[in-house]
Amino acid sequence: MGYLKPSETDQLFLPSNPPEEPEKFWVRMKKKAEYGDSRAAQNAMMRVNQGSNGRSGQMVTEFEVGAFIGTLTVQLLTEWNLTDENDRVLPITVDNLDRLADEDGEFLSDEAQKRKAGRAAEQQAPFERPSGRPSTATRSKTPK
Repeated sequence: MGYLKPSETDQLFLPSNPPEEPEKFWVRMKKKAEYGDSRAAQNAMMRVNQGSNGRSGQMVTEFEVGAFIGTLTVQLLTEWNLTDENDRVLPITVDNLDRLADEDGEFLSDEAQKRKAGRAAEQQAPFERPSGRPSTATRSKTPK
């Protein structure tokens, strides 16, 4: 079995789907971000930063974070059935992502960020049991 394999994807249904058609609009998203996806998102953030009159060394702005998240989300989307007014499938772009209903855009960007972190789906679920007692080895010895 080789090192490079086709990306596995999940089909996700948009939260804004009408209750009578919960599977009407969907996307396919990679299960896990690849190095190229992360690099593209970082490059998008840097393009915003470089266009800001040489503000090197300052905090990351909301525009830069937005560019990163939007690009990461688009990089992880492999397919969708979202159409224009003439029922033609729209290209997957940051501009079209920005035109989605807020709840759909938030849902997709949250999913993309989880997949960037590389956690398995079962790790996203709540823990089955509460943690045990704290370890005595980690207690502070600072006088009260």
